Amino acid sequence: MTRIFSSGNYLVMDNGTKIKYIPLSVARFSVNGSSYTIKDRDDVAGLSINYSEVLKEDGLEYSNEDAFLTFLKSATGFNSGGGNGQGVAFNLRDVESQAHDIGIEDKGSLIQIKHNGDWSSVLPSIDGVDDNFNFTLIHKESDMNIGSIVPFGSDLIDGSPTLAVFGKGAVSIRKRTIEGSAEWFVSNRVSYDDVHLQGKTRETSFVNQSVVEVEHNFGFVPIVQIWVEDGEGGFVQANVDVDHNWITKNSFLVNFGIVCSGKIIY
Repeated sequence: MTRIFSSGNYLVMDNGTKIKYIPLSVARFSVNGSSYTIKDRDDVAGLSINYSEVLKEDGLEYSNEDAFLTFLKSATGFNSGGGNGQGVAFNLRDVESQAHDIGIEDKGSLIQIKHNGDWSSVLPSIDGVDDNFNFTLIHKESDMNIGSIVPFGSDLIDGSPTLAVFGKGAVSIRKRTIEGSAEWFVSNRVSYDDVHLQGKTRETSFVNQSVVEVEHNFGFVPIVQIWVEDGEGGFVQANVDVDHNWITKNSFLVNFGIVCSGKIIY
């Protein structure tokens, strides 16, 4: 028997000897009769299980199979095609262009950004979609790319006019209404292991320079550390002048005052 339930941002499958965690934003499933296949985006095999082998988190049975199916749909945000072995857990759309629009037809979709470079997604008017509107964006081309999710007009996403997405990962977005006011809500966010941003760093090395300009295109001012060679095969942190571009917030200039070599961490 296998317990299948959600915990935090994960779908959990526990058969008593092995536990598998799948981020909700990339979880999907298909169903053929009472046989279910549950997997993540990159899992070829996944877990194949019959409903008769499924338990809830507390170890008890679901009240009926419809209750289990409703749970899967709610947990993953996707509907199964079901019935004929060809069930698809989501509508998949590939986007090759640098900029694209999210339309009302993208409800429940997984949109894969295949543009290898900085990219942007423009959301529809939040008043023009229903209360259950949701979708997931996924980008896996390069951990150096930066995406911008831009609401329509004066709409907001998590209280801000834009949302930045750094490197490889997935972000799930839903409409929510609080006290009659609607805004876009980030319901889940997952970064892949090789992302150099969001809690990690980038590094720029320089040799025999007195001034170094770094164009990072973050859209915000990062924390910068300067390390210069100490003449003994190592590095020592330097206290030097860093001038950020406060207009674009996409670059900064490091003035060393003397010619030196080292690395810039940001």
